[in-house]
Amino acid sequence: MTQEQLRRNQSSPWPRLALAVALLFLLEELARFAIWVEGWRSFPSTFAEPSIWYKIGELLIIAPVLVLLTFAGQWDRNRSAGFISKARWLMWLGAGLNLLTLIFLSERLWWSAWLPILVIIGIFAPVILRELARGRQVRKVRLLGAAVVLLLVINYAVSWPDTGGMVVRLPAPQPTETSSVTERWRQDLDFLVSELTRLHDDPFTKISQDEFYGEVDKLRRAIPSLEEHVIFTRMMRLVAKIGDQYTCMAPWTNPNLREYPVRFYWLSDGFFVARSSEASRYLLGSRVKRIGKMDIDRVHELVAELIPHDNQAQLLTRSHAYLQVPEILHALGVLDDMENAPFVLEDSSLNEYTVHLKPEQVGEENWILWPKRKALWVQHPGDNYWYEIFPDTSLLYFRYRRSRETAPNDFSDFCSRMFLMVDEHKLQRIVVDFRGNNGGSSVPFADFMNQVNERPWLKEEGRLFIIVNRFTLGGALHSAMWLQSDFGAVTFGEKPGPIPSICQVGKLQLPNCGVTVAYTAVKNCEGKPGGDEISPFIHVAVAPSSRHFWDGTDPVMDSLIAYIDRLEQEESK
Repeated sequence: MTQEQLRRNQSSPWPRLALAVALLFLLEELARFAIWVEGWRSFPSTFAEPSIWYKIGELLIIAPVLVLLTFAGQWDRNRSAGFISKARWLMWLGAGLNLLTLIFLSERLWWSAWLPILVIIGIFAPVILRELARGRQVRKVRLLGAAVVLLLVINYAVSWPDTGGMVVRLPAPQPTETSSVTERWRQDLDFLVSELTRLHDDPFTKISQDEFYGEVDKLRRAIPSLEEHVIFTRMMRLVAKIGDQYTCMAPWTNPNLREYPVRFYWLSDGFFVARSSEASRYLLGSRVKRIGKMDIDRVHELVAELIPHDNQAQLLTRSHAYLQVPEILHALGVLDDMENAPFVLEDSSLNEYTVHLKPEQVGEENWILWPKRKALWVQHPGDNYWYEIFPDTSLLYFRYRRSRETAPNDFSDFCSRMFLMVDEHKLQRIVVDFRGNNGGSSVPFADFMNQVNERPWLKEEGRLFIIVNRFTLGGALHSAMWLQSDFGAVTFGEKPGPIPSICQVGKLQLPNCGVTVAYTAVKNCEGKPGGDEISPFIHVAVAPSSRHFWDGTDPVMDSLIAYIDRLEQEESK
C-alpha cells in the first residue's frame, strides 16, 4: 500500500466512528447483562453465571475483528501482524468462554446458533487473519472482518425480539421485600409471566401472545380489589390458558387452600361422593346435583377453565380434585359462604337432600371409601403388580397397577415366575389390567413383551386382552398400545386420553406465595411414540355406573369373561 493511500485512509473519520459505536454497543450489552444477572444472583457470584461468559467471550472475539476491519487499510503489514499476534489470545479466550457457555447452558439456549459460530470464529479467525496479513491481502482481511460483522448483525436482528440480544432470556430478578399484599401478588404475577414465557418450550401454541398478555394486564389491574384466593384462582386460569396438560398451577401446592371432607368421582351417570371423613360417611354414594345454587354441570364447566388438559378424559381425571376446594368454588362464584357450603345431593332412592359442609382437614389414612368394593382389580392396593389364575379356566389375570419397579429387575423376575405358571398350567389366555395406572416408565414392560414373543401362540387372535380406563396414563398407555399394535390385544373398558408426547417437565416456584408451577420445558423428546392423537382403540366399551359401585361388581371384567366364553364356544364347534 502506498503512502498516499495510507494518508487517505487515515484522514477519513468514518471507520473510527463506526468502530467506537460498535464497541460501545458491545460494552453496553455486557454492562446490561451484568446488571441483570446481579439482580437475581448477587454481585459476588455474577461472574459465576455461565450466560455472562457468553457476553465477555463475544466482546473478546468481536472487538479485535472490528479493530482490524477499521485499520486494515491504515496499518502496514508488520503492525497488522503484530496486532493479530497479540489479539489472538483474547479471541481464543473468548472461544473458550463461549464453549463453556454451550456446555453449561445446553438446556437454556433460545438462540444457540450464534454460540458455535463465535467458537469457530474465535479459534480460526486469528490464524486466517494472520496469514492474510502476512501476504498483504488487505482486501481479503476486510472481507473476512466484514463477514464476521455481518453475522453479528444478523444474529442480533433475528434474536432481538425474543431475547433482547442475549443468548438466553435470564431469570426474572428476585422481588424486593414489601409489606403490601397487592405488591406481593403483583410481584408473583410478574415473576410467573416472565419465567413461564422464558422457560416453556412453546407457550403460545394455544393462545396468542396478545391475548395472553391482555389477560395478564387485566389481572394485574384487578389485584388490588381481589381477595388473595381469588387472585390465586385467576392465576391458575391464566396458566391453564397455555393449553398443554403438563403446564399447571395446581391447588395442592398452595398451603393456604382447604378442602371439604368429601372427594368426588365421575361415573357414567354423574358425579358421586366416593370418599369422606368418618363424620360425613353417610354421604358416600350420593350423587352431586348442585353446589350452592349452581348445577354440577355448570360448576364443572367453570372448574374446567382452571385445569390444563388436552382432552375430556384428562379433564374428568383431574376435575374432582378442584371441586372439593372452598376457595376455588368461592372464587368461581359457585359459593357465597365457604364456611357453610350447601351441597345438594341425591341418594340411591333419588331423594334430594341438602348438607352444609365446613372445611376440614382429613388425614390420608382417615378417608372412608365408597363402597367396600370387592372387585378383583382393586384388591392388593399396596402391590405394583400381581396375578391370579381364574379357577377352572385357562385364563390368567395380570394386574399392572403401577409402571415402576420396587427394586432393579424386580419386574423381570416377576414376569419369569408368572409365565412359568402360564406354561405349567397350560393357560391359553392372558388379561392385562391397566386401570388406574397413572404412568411412569414403560421400559420395564419390555420384559412382559419378551415373554409373549417367546410364546407364538399368544399372538393368535383372542389370546391377549387388555383393560384400560380414563386413569390409564403415560407409560401404562405406551405399554397398552404395544400389546394392541404388536400382538392384536383386544381392549375393554373406558377410552383413555391420547398418548401424550414424551416431554421434559420443569418446575418453578413463585417467590412470595411459594406455589409451584409445572411447565413443559422440552416437547417431543427422543423416544416419542407417535402423535399426540394416538390412543388405544376400545373394542368393547364399558363404563361403570353407580350401581356397579354399590354392588361391588366389575362390569368390565364381566363383559370380558362373557366375550371369552363366546370365543371358547365357537372354538369348540
